[in-house]
Amino acid sequence: QTCALPILENKLKGFIAKYPEEKRGVFLLGVHYMRAKRKELANHFFMTLEKDAKFPWKSLLYNNLGMLSLQDREREKAMSYFEKAITSEPAIAAPRVNLGALYLQSKSYKDALPLFQKALELDSGFEDAALGLGSCLESQGKFDEAHKVYARFAENNPDSLAVLYNDATILGKHLGKREEASELMLRYIQRGGKETAKAHE
Repeated sequence: QTCALPILENKLKGFIAKYPEEKRGVFLLGVHYMRAKRKELANHFFMTLEKDAKFPWKSLLYNNLGMLSLQDREREKAMSYFEKAITSEPAIAAPRVNLGALYLQSKSYKDALPLFQKALELDSGFEDAALGLGSCLESQGKFDEAHKVYARFAENNPDSLAVLYNDATILGKHLGKREEASELMLRYIQRGGKETAKAHE
C-alpha cells in the first residue's frame, strides 16, 4: 500500500499539470495528502481552493478543513468549517455528523438532533449518523425513540455492529425487553462484535 501512495501522488500531479483548470484534481491531491498524514500540504491545497469561488465541491472542502482543524485541536475553527460545509453544495452527510458529534460532546442535544436527522436523510446507510441520532435521544431519556432509530437502521444495514450493540443495551437496560436484547447481543457476537459501540466511547 505504501508503494501505491507515490504512484497516486504522481498521477494526480500529472493530471493537474495537464488540466490546470480542473480544480477537483487539486482537491483530490489535498485529500491524498490528508490521508497520508501530511497535514501542511493538505491544508495548503485546501486553503487555495477555499479562495476559488467557482470550486464545485465546497461542502467536501469545508468538511476536510474542519477535520484538519480538529486534528489540531481547534474545536471552534472546526465547528465554523462544518457550519460552512452544511450550507454549501453538494449537500452531504459527513459535516452534519461531525458537527453533531461536537454538539453531543458538549451535551447540546437540541442542536445535535436535527443534524443527525438530516445526515440520515441524506445518507440512509451512514452508521455514525444513526449512532449519533440514537445517542442524542438516549441522552434525553427517549429510549423508545432511540430503539426505533437503531432498529430501523439495523433492518436495512444488518452488518452495523455498533447499532446492534446500542439497541441491545437499550432494550435490556431501559425498556425491560431482556429476551429481545439477548437475541440482538447474540447476533452482535456472531457477527464479530467485540467492543462497545462507537457512540459510547
